[in-house]
Amino acid sequence: LEAVRQSGSAPYARESAFYLGKAALQRGDVAVARTWFTTARKEGATTAKEATRLLAALEDLQGQ
Repeated sequence: LEAVRQSGSAPYARESAFYLGKAALQRGDVAVARTWFTTARKEGATTAKEATRLLAALEDLQGQ
């Protein structure tokens, strides 16, 4: 994923941000996941809606 990200090859580079965020969540690194989900949303990845949903879920969990 990181190699795809660095390649800049559209649309895969944008999508990789979302999946790097999911990988960070899998590792328990919430801060990094937030950063990647925000990047995916800002770059207009096709997964932007899902990234927004996950960001909101992370905010809800933090508020509990």
